[in-house]
Amino acid sequence: MVFSLFGVLSVLLEALRPALPLIAIALLTEAVLVVGALLKHRKGPLDWRGARNISAIVGIIFFVGALALAPWVTGASHSQLVGLLDYTALVAASLGAGVAAFVACMPLLLCLRPTHRSSFE
Repeated sequence: MVFSLFGVLSVLLEALRPALPLIAIALLTEAVLVVGALLKHRKGPLDWRGARNISAIVGIIFFVGALALAPWVTGASHSQLVGLLDYTALVAASLGAGVAAFVACMPLLLCLRPTHRSSFE
């Protein structure tokens, strides 16, 4: 069976069409948070380590949650995963969900956490 790139993209667009306004709002909110974090960075150094650690924990939680729930969301079950391709797709989609959660949380946490202060002040 031969798949064309445009065919796959058109099916993806039709699947995501009902959620496009919500996706646009989420991307706009994320852009505002990134700008806020960059403006906060002008006031002093940011606490990258704390924000990175919390974002990593959130990403891992989303990864594990997606591993458990992704087959259920599609109407399948874990017993229907039979081949290497099925498991690879599940792990890749779950990894993508974890990375997306990490990336989405980072600017928010950089805006919320206090700036790093040195002990010499």
